[in-house]
Amino acid sequence: MTSQPLVTAVIPCFNAEATLGRAIDSVRRQGYPAIEIVAVDDGSRDGNPALLRQQEVLGVRVITQPNGGVPVARNTGIAAARGEFLAFLDADDEWHSDKLARQMSILASHPGMVLIGCWAEVVELDGSRRKVNASREPPVGTEAWRTMLHHSFYNPSELVARTEVARRIGGFVTTMRAGEEDQDFCIRMALKGEIGFVDAVLATMYQQPNSLSRTHFSREHETVLPMILGHCQALPPRLS
Repeated sequence: MTSQPLVTAVIPCFNAEATLGRAIDSVRRQGYPAIEIVAVDDGSRDGNPALLRQQEVLGVRVITQPNGGVPVARNTGIAAARGEFLAFLDADDEWHSDKLARQMSILASHPGMVLIGCWAEVVELDGSRRKVNASREPPVGTEAWRTMLHHSFYNPSELVARTEVARRIGGFVTTMRAGEEDQDFCIRMALKGEIGFVDAVLATMYQQPNSLSRTHFSREHETVLPMILGHCQALPPRLS
């Protein structure tokens, strides 16, 4: 038993049998003790369902649904979460063992903080590694949403959020399917409170040949820009 607040690790997965075990293992290696794991199978057609049946025996809460996309799967996990906090993890990423302990030591003691991030590194297809968004300053504080209107910074696998606030804003927008929903979620969370940050690399992302970031990069003017303009049009009282 622990007096520390429960964190729900939400793992959306689609055809992820090659990487899901690694992601779940990284949650189990966390030094933070109060964790539940919710894995949402989003209509997989590979061996992912069989792998999840094995994980279910080991204590993972498994939810199976027809394919609806990553935002839908994350929202399913948010709705099912028992934890006071949500920690998102994509099925092809992994956490460093001290990630939750370091983030929760800050987040749980700052009631006005609604979201906390960290640095991540990405392993490219050729095996090389680089720090994600290394040239950008992390958006932090109560005005972080302003920076997020200008550019994206946080990836879901870096984040821990307050469950109540994530539910209050409606989770992820499910009509956004090209990756812009992550930036949109962070903006809407930041409009509700303070954003925190741990200045350390605590997550590893693995580039995939057919990842959304590679597939939709050339269409950002069609996906990201309308989302940003929508926020600007809704925020005149808070914008100069």
